[in-house]
Amino acid sequence: MRVASFFPFQTTYNLNGHHFIEQELNREKVSFRKNDNAFLAVSDPQALPAAADRFTAEVIRKRLDYWTLLLGPKFSKRERARLKSSKSNPLSAICKNRLQIAIVTALLASCSM
Repeated sequence: MRVASFFPFQTTYNLNGHHFIEQELNREKVSFRKNDNAFLAVSDPQALPAAADRFTAEVIRKRLDYWTLLLGPKFSKRERARLKSSKSNPLSAICKNRLQIAIVTALLASCSM
């Protein structure tokens, strides 16, 4: 996750689903051999696509929301009140990040169909 150091603190996310798949295979006790992001061998060939299918838009959204909350900018009540009272309402720009997440989630969901 990258957070811009200037207002409206736009965030950029880079996701690696291979780590998620690796954790899923370990949880199911499926042995595999991997080199960097490439799965070279899997003891149960059906388990690999099944694990990948569990990397859903909902899982991605939850993880992005978690990291955005943890690492994103925080505003006090006073700061939020000042921002809301300004003419341009710059808090709407922060909400744009949530819209971008929703668009990415929708695209990922359509790709898995």
